[in-house]
Amino acid sequence: MQTHLVILAVFLLLIISIINTFFIKPSQNLLKRLRLGCGPMPFEPAQWLVGINTVRCELQADKEQRTPDYMASRFEAMGRYTWRLSVLGVSNLITAEPRNVQALLATELNKCIETFHALVDNVIDATDQARKSGSSQLRYDFVETLRTCCSDCAEVREQVLGLLAVGRDTTASLTAWVFYCLVRNLRVYEKLRKNFLADFGPYHTKVGQTITFEKLKGCAYLQHILRETLRLHSAVPFDSRCTARNTTLLVGGGPDGSMPVFVPKGTEVNFSTYVLHRRKDLWGEDANEFVPERWEKRRPGTTWQYIPFNRGPRIYIGHQFALTEAGSVTRIAPDELSYASSTALKKIDGTTPPREFLKCLDGRGIAPAIVNGRRRIVIEMLMSPGSKSSARGSRLSFGISSLCTTTSNGF
Repeated sequence: MQTHLVILAVFLLLIISIINTFFIKPSQNLLKRLRLGCGPMPFEPAQWLVGINTVRCELQADKEQRTPDYMASRFEAMGRYTWRLSVLGVSNLITAEPRNVQALLATELNKCIETFHALVDNVIDATDQARKSGSSQLRYDFVETLRTCCSDCAEVREQVLGLLAVGRDTTASLTAWVFYCLVRNLRVYEKLRKNFLADFGPYHTKVGQTITFEKLKGCAYLQHILRETLRLHSAVPFDSRCTARNTTLLVGGGPDGSMPVFVPKGTEVNFSTYVLHRRKDLWGEDANEFVPERWEKRRPGTTWQYIPFNRGPRIYIGHQFALTEAGSVTRIAPDELSYASSTALKKIDGTTPPREFLKCLDGRGIAPAIVNGRRRIVIEMLMSPGSKSSARGSRLSFGISSLCTTTSNGF
């Protein structure tokens, strides 16, 4: 009798889930779009033009005609199959024979893995051939450095794939949050614009269009904005580590959490950079506010209070590249975007509505949209003239949502 009740309960939950997915949510999304007066944002992997697209634009179709768009679709599919396998691994209520579904998903996942292994192996082989023939002009050969540190070619491949995975959309997320913060802080935007004119010069001049790593790092206020954005909106708000041996954390034990605590080998330790970066005892009463000036007296990397890229031996080694990408796009924005009065964003954010929002010189700009029922800001701007991957006038679009974080004004 109990078994039948359990089966009946599972069946009812399944019916409710189907109704919610295919009928209720689409209706709610439609009503939201009609109320806000905005349309859905395109959300395909091919349109994530910051991050993974930096790698995709340098790839060419190989002998099996695996184009960059095909590689991006395989990357997306690999994530879906991994998630579905993890769900099936902890639940047997999805199907009477979950092993059959697991086997099917594992087969598709392995196909994606083989595709990416072949891609990276081809790139590594091409790099080796260029170095042996003397045609390589690289001053620093990352692959060769990995060879000296890794035990075999398979480990080199895993390291390269690891970099590709973590840099997939984190840079796009950072850039989107930068514009999100600039939209709501006209004072910061105008100050950044003046700093750009002083450090780079007008963008329409040849000197102003010369964006180098040294110039970006030398623009102090830009770096303050990037750091403050990462503090409030970390690309990875939650993370975890598993202890490789018995160890001790300096704090966390005792009645008030100020004493050491023993952590045995194999323990999974979860932590949230989102919570850490908003603690008022560490950052002051304005911890939830966007204040780039706070970094005039702070130095990142000196304490564990600020870890958007983690710290120690597991720090994300591509963080400078990510900051350079985000800084380059942000450098272009003040010359391609201007403030224009609008009530569009007021419909989304009713508590502290912004008076103005950024708008492109050609009419495009930052506007609200609904994606899968979530409030999202769509950002469209002109690409830099002379950009290797795009000509002037093409569209750069990406979005941010309240998927992982919620700001103080409720967005």
